Amino acid sequence: MTNSTPPSPLFATVARAGLPFGLVLALTSTARLLSALTFPPLILIYYVGVIVIPIVAYRSARFYRDSHFYGGPFRFAQGFSYTVLIHTLGGIVALLPQYFYFKLVIPSLLDRAQPIFRQVWGSRASELFTELQGITTFEWLWTDYSLTLVLGIVWGIIVGLALRRH
Repeated sequence: MTNSTPPSPLFATVARAGLPFGLVLALTSTARLLSALTFPPLILIYYVGVIVIPIVAYRSARFYRDSHFYGGPFRFAQGFSYTVLIHTLGGIVALLPQYFYFKLVIPSLLDRAQPIFRQVWGSRASELFTELQGITTFEWLWTDYSLTLVLGIVWGIIVGLALRRH
């Protein structure tokens, strides 16, 4: 009779934790969107979100370690992969408000900023705005999602090192 190892709780736990984490990311994106469109003080919620996101990721990874590894060994790779995966799933959830941000807000901000930039940069401003308007919504979204993944990797390294146990 062979001993089978139990399946890893990683994906099930990430699926449960990634949705609320994505909602935090979406809230920060929405605050950024609304601050640009209607109420500038909402940018403070965005800044708080930027501070809270790594804390939520750390606490979530610590809960994962404490609830599934009961004081036993917890390798760097386990903390790292958990943190990167919740950033991956959370980033997907956050794409919805970011879509509206890049589809609606960025073009209107560029239109409003053109006169100011023309005063400062002169003819160079026209070239810059032509380049910016040539960037597709998908490219904006991919760049923002990639930044979420890069920050997830950086934070995953820190969390993995902080939570490892032998």
